[in-house]
Parts: sequence; structure tokens; C-alpha cells
Amino acid sequence: MKIAFLNIQNLFFRHRSLLEKPTNRCVLNWISEMDRLVNKRFKNTSDLDRMQELSFLLSFDKMDNNRYALLRSRGASVYARGYEYPVSEKATSANRWNGWVELMNRALDPMSIVHKARLLAETRADILLLQEIEDRESLMRLNKRILPEYPNLNYQSIVVVPGNDLKGVEQGLLLKKGYKIENLCLFTEDKDEYGELIFKRNCLSYEIILPGKERLWILSAQLQDANEDKEKADEQRLKQSKRITELYQAVRKRGIENILVMGTFHAPAYCYSLAPILQETDLKDLCRHPNFQSPMDKSKTEYHRLGAYRKGINMRQQDYILMSPKLFKRVQSAGINRRGIWAGFPSQWVVYPTLKEKRQQASEHPLLWIEVN
Repeated sequence: MKIAFLNIQNLFFRHRSLLEKPTNRCVLNWISEMDRLVNKRFKNTSDLDRMQELSFLLSFDKMDNNRYALLRSRGASVYARGYEYPVSEKATSANRWNGWVELMNRALDPMSIVHKARLLAETRADILLLQEIEDRESLMRLNKRILPEYPNLNYQSIVVVPGNDLKGVEQGLLLKKGYKIENLCLFTEDKDEYGELIFKRNCLSYEIILPGKERLWILSAQLQDANEDKEKADEQRLKQSKRITELYQAVRKRGIENILVMGTFHAPAYCYSLAPILQETDLKDLCRHPNFQSPMDKSKTEYHRLGAYRKGINMRQQDYILMSPKLFKRVQSAGINRRGIWAGFPSQWVVYPTLKEKRQQASEHPLLWIEVN
């Protein structure tokens, strides 16, 4: 039985805010300076020269022309087309939806979709957990139209569960024939002592009946990602880690021994915010298994980066598959596949030959897998 996890970062479309890079302090200073100069009533030559420099630094010449679309009402239908020329009025019900609208997502590069499918096809997992998918329709399209192009790759059951983030970053579970979901529990409504949601995106568990009638309990979660306020993010992640620890211990008390905890935790193993999961439980990390395998970096294979998956695989760890002790002993092999991740130029590790630039990568996250007896 092969189990795999991947934060796939959407299948066909991705929310605009997830593609935009966070603004650093230097850019914020440029914006503030530009605002000050624009609002200045009398501008001298040096002011105009500086505004020209700032417009270049802020990439005013590289505006996103795909950010907007035009709506045109025709009969009983509404049509959208590319935003090619300025229209002063925004489309609303008042003007019968004729005008401009702002697009909230972006189509992914076609080669990125190809690499996503190839990554899944190479793995051929019996149980496949995906994070950050748009919706059930997208996952069905992947399963029915794209994955069948690869021989003997067909998932019989698909479950998509929405989370708290309304940006198309849901969780999906795909099962091959013979695997059945017995129970599904959501923890997205769990709240702390202040009445605030603990999990900003999602956290849920699946209880799966295996072909041999054994039970497998999987908890999948996406923890707080890093933002400008690192201390606040770490505090929130610590709350989430404590809650996951409680859920795991409760399942152990029920007598279930085949347990997986997986997801994108957005922090390396040494971060104190993950201590409740990694230090206060008996969960074992997949990359600590003696049969863990993965091609090493092309250079500096003797260098061990702090927080990396393993010596010679010096990518900062933020995705995890954690196993209960019994399941850890039954693992025959385990590994990480990062061939779909853009590795820079020159390439730091082996990637797909068709992966020529960053926007074509399958995801920024590696695929993790285990094979269990």
C-alpha cells in the first residue's frame, strides 16, 4: 500500500493573492515616497527624476493586464473578455453588467499542469492526499480527463472538503478501488479560549477501511504560514500543534494504532511551535526512516542545512508525514519527490527535462510518500 501527500498549490487556477509576492519593507518605502511626491503641489526637476526612478523600481511598466476583464451583457447571458482598453465604469447590476470586473484568480501555466499530473502518475499512490485544490470540479477534471492518460492510474473515490480560507485552497483525498472512508471529522470550527478559530485554513481526519479490513486514521492539517508578524504566526501555530496533539492522543486511547498525521506545517522541525507534535508525542517523521530515499543535491551533498529534510537534501522542511510507532515499523520504503520543483539555474537537483522556468513547476512543495506492508 502506497500513501502520498502533496501540497499541489491548485490544479488549474490559483487565487491572485497567493501568486503575488509579499511586499517587503524596501518596496513599502518606495510606495510611501511616491505617494509623497505625487501629492506634492509644486514639483521640481529632481522630484520628477525621482518619480521616474521610483516608477521603474515599482515596475509600473509591467502592470498585470490580466488582472481585469470586460463583461458584456448579451440577451440573458453575461460574457467576459480580456481587458484590452480602459473602461471607466465597473460592471454592476445597475448597468446590466456592462463594464470592467476584477479577476480574483489566474490560470496556471499549461506545463505546470502537465508536471503536476506527471508527479502523481510517477507516484501511483493508493491513497493520495492533496492540499490547496480549487474545488471538487477541478479534482474531478484532473481524475477523469488528465490522469487517465497515464496507464493503470485511476481513483475510484474522491472527497473534497472546504476549509476556512475562501481562496480555493481546499483538501482532497483520492482512493483507489478497495479503499473506503468510514468516518470523516472536521475540526475547522474548533475555537480557542477567546472564541477565535484555531485553524485558519483546515484540519480534518479520515478513518479509512483498507482492503485487508484494517483501519487507518489520517489527520490532515495546514498550519499557520509565516507572515510579517512572525511571533504572532508562531503563537497561532503553537495553538494548532497543541490541538493536533490532543486529537492524536485521543485516537490512540481508542485503540487505533495505524495513524498518519500529515500536512504543510510551514515551519522546520526545530521550531518551538511544532514541539507539541514532534516532541511531546511518539509520532515518527518519514524522513527519519532508515529506508527513506531521494536523489541528493547536485552539489554540497556533505552539507547539512539546519531544518532541511536530510543531509544532502538541503531543502527547508515544511511538509510532513508523521507516523505512529506501529505504522513506522511497517514502512518498507519512503521518500520525497522534488522533480517538479524549479531548482534554479544551474539546477540544484534533478528536475523534469521539460521544466524550463519557475512558472512551469508543479508546486513549490515536494511530494512525500511511504509504502507500507
